[in-house]
Amino acid sequence: MKNIVHVAVLFMVTLSFSLEGCAVYVKPHPSSDAIASIGKNKITQKAYVVISDRDLALEQSVHFGLIGYLNPVSVKVGETLKVYSEEYFNELFNEVAFTNQPSDSIGVVFEIKGFNISAFEKAAHLELHMAINDKTNKQIFEKLYLADGKGHFPLYSGNVTEQQHVQETTEEAFQKVFDVISKDIQKITFM
Repeated sequence: MKNIVHVAVLFMVTLSFSLEGCAVYVKPHPSSDAIASIGKNKITQKAYVVISDRDLALEQSVHFGLIGYLNPVSVKVGETLKVYSEEYFNELFNEVAFTNQPSDSIGVVFEIKGFNISAFEKAAHLELHMAINDKTNKQIFEKLYLADGKGHFPLYSGNVTEQQHVQETTEEAFQKVFDVISKDIQKITFM
C-alpha cells in the first residue's frame, strides 16, 4: 500500500509541474546564405522601417497534442519580423532605423496579416504586407507576401524537438518572404 501511495504522490507532483506549462520562445535569425544572396549594391538612402506596436508585440503559441498543450511553444512573431528586417535591410540600405511613424525618408511599412503554425503538419504560414513610401510619403510599392515553412511529422516528440521544429519552419517562412522582398526592393528606382 505504501508503494501505491508513493507512486500516486510522485504522479501528482509530476502532473502539477506539467500543468503549470512553460512557453518556449523562438527568435530565429536569417541564414548567412540568404544575406549573401542579396548582393552588394546598397541603396544610398536611409530607410525607416515601420512596424506597429501591435505587430511588434504579436506572439503565436503552438500546442501539439495533449502533452504539447501543457507546454506550448511560442513564437515572438513581431520580434522575428524586426530581426529579419534589420538583418536584410542592413544589407540593402546604407542606413536603417526603426520607428512607429513614417518619416521624411524612405519608409518601409510592414503589417503582419497572418501567422500560424499548423498543429497537424507543424508548418508555419506567414502573410506579410509591405508598402514602401518615398520621401514625400507617396506610396511607390505595395505587395502581400505569402510563404509556408516546411512541415514536420505530426507527432509530439518532446518540448526541445518541438521548439526546433517550430524554429525551423518559422525561419523558412520568413526567409522565403524576405528573399522575395529583397529582390523586389532592388528593382525599385528610388529618387
